[in-house]
Amino acid sequence: ILAVEGLHKQVMPFVLRRTKAQVLSDLPPKIVQDIYCDMSPLQAQLYEDFQASAASAEVSSVLRAAASGGDDGGNGGGKAHVL
Repeated sequence: ILAVEGLHKQVMPFVLRRTKAQVLSDLPPKIVQDIYCDMSPLQAQLYEDFQASAASAEVSSVLRAAASGGDDGGNGGGKAHVL
C-alpha cells in the first residue's frame, strides 16, 4: 500500500483531468470501416455450432430485451454491439 501511495504522489501532478466534453473538439472525426473476410473451416463450424446452441438463443433474448428497454442485466440501458 505504501508503494501505491508513493507512486500516486509522484504521478498525480502530471495527470490531466479532462472530461469528454472538453476534449471532443480536439479529436479527429470518427472513422468506421467494416472489412468482411471469409471464415476458416474451423471458424465456420464453431459459428454454426454456436448458432445451434442454447447460448445463441439466450444472447438473442438478452439483446432483444435490452433493445426494447427491458431488463438488460444492469448496464444502464446501453447499446450492445455484437461482432
